[in-house]
Amino acid sequence: MFEQNLIDHHIQKYIMQILINTEYARYSAMRPEKTDSNLYSYHLKRLISSGYIEKSGNLYTLSTKGLRYVEYASSTSMKVRPQPKITTAALLKDCTGRILLTKRHRQPYIGYYGLPLGKIHTDRDISIKDSASRELYEKTGVSCENLSHVGDTYLRIYINEILVSDILVHVFSAVCDRDLEINGTSLWASRDDWGNIKLVPGAREIIESAESSKGFFKEMSVWDKK
Repeated sequence: MFEQNLIDHHIQKYIMQILINTEYARYSAMRPEKTDSNLYSYHLKRLISSGYIEKSGNLYTLSTKGLRYVEYASSTSMKVRPQPKITTAALLKDCTGRILLTKRHRQPYIGYYGLPLGKIHTDRDISIKDSASRELYEKTGVSCENLSHVGDTYLRIYINEILVSDILVHVFSAVCDRDLEINGTSLWASRDDWGNIKLVPGAREIIESAESSKGFFKEMSVWDKK
């Protein structure tokens, strides 16, 4: 459960917003412009003492508690919405069986690779399939109209025994028989490549579930030790 009125000061929100988009940040990089140094230091210390931020040498990063917070919070208001996220994921293969993966650009698991995945936008998406196509294009630059729904996963991710993320994933799949141009933060990867790639927890399990059966539903929990 989340505490009440956790991060409500604008300086603390600014610091957390910086750390959403990077794995580590220096002291000066998180300070809002025209903010008194003593006031900034006070709020940074509050976030550290509250357990949302950790210091490693001269760098700062989100703690496990902080990762959980930003997973459930709005990236603009930083207000917490403690509910599972409803998302889509696209499992796209080329003619050799390689899978299209994309790099995460925000916490948690910034810099890790996973399936193109994102939240459904009720104000933009006509259908769940439309959402999957949109997220695929936004994350990888690939347009694919022949996605088909293959199953659903309810995934819980724990880091050091703390529930960081729980999401309902509608999984879509397609096979491409031609070369596709992808953006610079995506890549085609075979299973032999997985050992050299930092995969988002749950990505491997979702892929294996989709490949083993159609119309599947699987509830899974993944424990990760940082």
